[in-house]
Amino acid sequence: MCTKVISLQECSEAQVGQLERVKFFPRMLLAVDDMVTESEYHREKLKRHNRYLHGTGIVCGLEVTPAPTAALPLQVKIGTGYALGPCGDEIFVGESILLDLSKCGPDATTDPCEPSIVRGVSGVRGTVFIVIKYSECFARPVRAMPAGCACEDEDCEYSRVRDSFQISCLDRPPSGPPLPPSFCDVIHDDAPLTCPPAPVDPWVLLARVTVPSGGQPVNTNNIDNTVRRYIFSSAVMQAQMIICCCGEDHPKPQAEPNPLLKVANIRFLRGVEPANPTSGNSILDMVGLSLNPSQPLKNGLLVDANAVEVVFTGPTVDLTTIDSSRVKVEDQSGVIPGKIVKGASLPENTIRWVFDYVPVVSTVALPPRFLRKKTPYTLTLAGTGPIAIKSSLGDALDGEHKQFPSGDDKKGGDFVLNFRAS
Repeated sequence: MCTKVISLQECSEAQVGQLERVKFFPRMLLAVDDMVTESEYHREKLKRHNRYLHGTGIVCGLEVTPAPTAALPLQVKIGTGYALGPCGDEIFVGESILLDLSKCGPDATTDPCEPSIVRGVSGVRGTVFIVIKYSECFARPVRAMPAGCACEDEDCEYSRVRDSFQISCLDRPPSGPPLPPSFCDVIHDDAPLTCPPAPVDPWVLLARVTVPSGGQPVNTNNIDNTVRRYIFSSAVMQAQMIICCCGEDHPKPQAEPNPLLKVANIRFLRGVEPANPTSGNSILDMVGLSLNPSQPLKNGLLVDANAVEVVFTGPTVDLTTIDSSRVKVEDQSGVIPGKIVKGASLPENTIRWVFDYVPVVSTVALPPRFLRKKTPYTLTLAGTGPIAIKSSLGDALDGEHKQFPSGDDKKGGDFVLNFRAS
C-alpha cells in the first residue's frame, strides 16, 4: 500500500485568529485552496469543541497489557480504544497494536501508516511512559493531470488523508492541562471559569511501565494503567448520576393519583312536581349545618321534603352508574320507591332522588307530607362492590360520611346518611 506520513502543524498555531469558511456564490471559480479551507473549518471547529468542552484523555479502551514472546520478551499490547488528544483530535485505535519496548524510546515512534513499524532511535531502560498522539498519513495515490508542460510536476498525487496515530515511549510523563476547579469552588467563590491554555504537548499518557532487566519478560506487575487521565462519556456520567441520585434507597417518584369522586352536599327539597322533577325549592342544605356524622340528622323541616338532591365534587360522575340500586332511601319497612333524576336537566355532577309513593295526608287542611315524624330513614349512595357509583375515571365513590366533601381520600366507601323528621 502506497502511503506517506504528513507533518502536522503545532496545534498551538491553530489557536490564533478566527476560523473562516468559504462563502459560495454562483459562477464562483473553485480552487484547491477553497476546498481545503472548507474542510479545515469543520475539522478545526470540532477540535475546538472537543478541547474546550471535553478536554483531553482516554474515553475507553487503550489498555496496555503484557504480550511477551520468547523472541520479544519486552513486547506489550495496546488494546483498541478511543481518546481525545490535547489539541482536540480524535485518536481511534481500531485494532490492537503490538509494541516491542526494546525498540521504543523518546526518539522513536510507530509509523502512522504502518503502526507495527517503529522508526527512530530506540533505547529504553528503567521506567518508561507509553504515550499516543494523533497523526495522519496520505493514502490512495492516483494519476494526476499534469499542468503545462509538466516538466517539474509529479504525475501521481495522494487522493486521501487517513486519520491515524503514533505511539512512543517517554522517559517522563507528558505535560497535560491543569485540573479545572471543582463545581463548588466556582459557585462559592463566584469566580469565572478560565479557558484551557493552549496545549504544549500532543501526547496522551496510556501507561507507566517498569522495564524488566536481565532479559526477563514483561508482566502485569510491570504495567500501571492507573496513571492515565480519563474523559467520561455522557452515558457513563448519566449512569453514575442515576445510581447516586436514584438508587434503591431513594424513593421513586409516585404518579399523581386521580382526583376522587366525593359527595359535596346534600339538599332536601320540597315542591318537586312529578311531571317536572327539576322543580322545587331547597328547605335544608347540609353543608351549612354543623353535624356529627355518627348521629342522625333531626329536623322538623324535613316533613315537607319530597326529594333529595346529591351534589358530587371531583371528576365528573359516570351517570351510567347512577340507578335505583345505587341510590336509595329506606325506612323500617324497606326500600322506599323513588325516581332517579339525572342528566342535562340538572347542573353538572348533580342528581335527584324523588319520592314516588303516596304521601301522608292530614285530616286537616294541610299540605301532604312524605316523611313521617320520628320515623328513621337512611339515604345510601353505594361506593363499594360491583354496584359502586364511579367517576368518569373509573374510580369508585369516596363516600364515607365524615364531613363534606365526604370520604377518607381512598377509593371506595358508601355514603350513608340517617335522618328523621322530628
